Amino acid sequence: MTVEAEEIITVPAETFKTLKLIYRNKKTGSIRYEAWYSIQVKQLVKLRENLETGLRVRELIAFKLR
Repeated sequence: MTVEAEEIITVPAETFKTLKLIYRNKKTGSIRYEAWYSIQVKQLVKLRENLETGLRVRELIAFKLR
């Protein structure tokens, strides 16, 4: 896993300043998945996975800070 960049992204829940994380296959070097982590909400706000069956994208739709 590597931190590739800081990015501001918008998902249904809000716009977040994030760290973009890249997970690569160690054997081939191909991107396995990309994740955007928000320090503000302390979790992933977007995940893009390259699966054998196709691309799957998950996005945060709501959150509540305590």
